[in-house]
Amino acid sequence: MAPTTPRILIVANPNSGGGKARRLLPLTRDALAARGYSVQVFESTGPDQIRQRVAVLEDRLAALVILGGDGTVREVVQAEPGPDLPLAVLPTGSANVLATDLGLPRQPEALAEMVAAGKTLVVDSARARGLDPEGQEWQTFLLMAGAGLDARIVDAVHRKRAGGTLGKLRYVGPTLRIVFGQKYGGQWLVFDDGRREGPFAQLIVTNVGSYGGIWRLPGGIRIDDGYFDCIGLRARGPLGWFRHAILGTLNRLRVDKKVFHEAVGHVRVESEGGEPSPFQLDGDPGGRTPFEVEVLPGTIRLVVP
Repeated sequence: MAPTTPRILIVANPNSGGGKARRLLPLTRDALAARGYSVQVFESTGPDQIRQRVAVLEDRLAALVILGGDGTVREVVQAEPGPDLPLAVLPTGSANVLATDLGLPRQPEALAEMVAAGKTLVVDSARARGLDPEGQEWQTFLLMAGAGLDARIVDAVHRKRAGGTLGKLRYVGPTLRIVFGQKYGGQWLVFDDGRREGPFAQLIVTNVGSYGGIWRLPGGIRIDDGYFDCIGLRARGPLGWFRHAILGTLNRLRVDKKVFHEAVGHVRVESEGGEPSPFQLDGDPGGRTPFEVEVLPGTIRLVVP
């Protein structure tokens, strides 16, 4: 019997990176085909289509290749592909946090070489749900949940979004308005043993040490250790926030009285006085506080260099 040709499905958000994914798609397909793979392509034309496509996969694949940003990766993760399906990411988004954290290749030929080499890493994911009186469904994510300044910025940008992609420049105006115009503090961590930590200007429950593709977070954060890491940043105003930003960019942010760190398997996030405020999941709006995060260890397999 002749050997079966290994098959790959490429799922792509063609608008990612202002059309970068569309330009790289045929190059990626050809690079994989040149290495002996039978390649199929699925291009999304709207939200949630990639999740729906991945959710109905029936045939066994050598790998699922994702062309897009962190939001596109999250669409795949929300379909819960499981740890048996290798996911290879060619990053074409704005922040590309996952690619920065793992050192993923940015060009089609390098991605195809990585896929052919077959090295993989089983990593954790998590799920979150808002705890408002009406209740919410669990939402799966891979990278991080945030409450505070970043979630307000994400909320503001997405409310004004009028189609297209979210380039980095779209964040400049909302970031400046929120950093200089919003109250600081107000976010609390509530642990399973009843402890409370806060208040924080910014809370991050994260699986990766890269924040926004620019900062490095403290705490020796690993994507495959069975935990997510709570990072709480205290700041009384814009100067305190810019201190964190500068230290994070220089990889000099350290745990101290202004920076809290603890690894968790489950945690609850609340806002000061019970007043709901936005939270974000992998850079997309997630809902309103309070919310809880539950870690799902060893649920995703990534192709890595």
